[in-house]
Amino acid sequence: HDACSGQHVSEHRLSSGRRAAGYCNSRDPDGDFWRSRNRAGATTAHTSSVSYRQAHSVRWRGVRRRHAYIVAVAVLLAFGAWQVGGAVWIHGKALVAQMLLERGWNARLAGQDENAAKPWPWADTAPIGRLHVPRLKINQVILAGASGRTLAFGPGHLSGTALPGSRGHSIVSGHRDTHFTFLRDLIPDDEVHIQRSDGKTVIYRVTGHQVVDARLATFTDTPDRSTLTLVTCYPFDALDTSGPLRYVVFTTSVEPSDQEGIELDWH
Repeated sequence: HDACSGQHVSEHRLSSGRRAAGYCNSRDPDGDFWRSRNRAGATTAHTSSVSYRQAHSVRWRGVRRRHAYIVAVAVLLAFGAWQVGGAVWIHGKALVAQMLLERGWNARLAGQDENAAKPWPWADTAPIGRLHVPRLKINQVILAGASGRTLAFGPGHLSGTALPGSRGHSIVSGHRDTHFTFLRDLIPDDEVHIQRSDGKTVIYRVTGHQVVDARLATFTDTPDRSTLTLVTCYPFDALDTSGPLRYVVFTTSVEPSDQEGIELDWH
């Protein structure tokens, strides 16, 4: 019985060992089942990993697109605010400057010279005349010189040409987006009044307009009569302010005001 018992135990151990070995034995059905489960598990894990990476990549691309959109909107808003702020500053400065220039012009009419009539102590220009367009209700003080610094505050007289309101050809220029925007609205036969420092007014009448290239344009003198040419940049709505085109309005004085001037009420 002990021998048989020992044989039974050995067979039992052998059988158990075979079953245990069957998990890794390709000929054992149980082994094939567990290997298939292991492969299925690995495949599922791999598929889940790929799906996670794909989903994460899609989410990350979406986040990047949103970030790019937010940055683009922020840049556009900042640029718009800068543009609007710049425009408000330019127009505000022009408006305040004309108020100060009006005070300086009244000093000129009172008999003070250009130095005493400076609109502010450090100004490098002074009022030399006043321009009025009755139909458009335009009333502006004209400054000496036509540099960019001067034109920021008002229309400027081009040095070397006749003074506005005197015999000869006078040229006055201004910025298209502030003081001389109204040039586009002038039509033939409109009156342009120029008040001189002696208080007398010369009346001009618009004869026409023309777009010219500043690099090629020439202006002739008119010593026998008083003519006034108003110039600004063109086109009026262009973003580039360095172009060569100019919008020119031609006017000639109405007799006999071009000789001694007439008295007009400017108030």
